[in-house]
Amino acid sequence: MISSAIALQQGAIAGMGLTLLPNWLIDADLQAGTLINAFPNYTVTATDFNTAAWLVYPPRAYIPPKVQMFIEFPKQSISGLAKT
Repeated sequence: MISSAIALQQGAIAGMGLTLLPNWLIDADLQAGTLINAFPNYTVTATDFNTAAWLVYPPRAYIPPKVQMFIEFPKQSISGLAKT
C-alpha cells in the first residue's frame, strides 16, 4: 500500500491508475494536462471516508492465486465493516 501522496501523484502521472489527491497538490498537473480529473462532477473530503484502501499493481493477464487472495481479503473485510 502506498501512503505517500507524492508517490500516488507520481504513480498517476506514470499511468498506473486512478488516485484521490488534494487539489493543492495536483492543481499544476491538472492545468498542464499531465493529470485529468476523472470525476469532475464529484467532490470529496477526507471526512467522507470511514474506511479506504487502495491496491496498485500492474495489469496482467495472469494474476497468481496468492495475489488474488491478497486483493480479495481486504475487499471482503472492508465490505463486511460497511454492513455492520
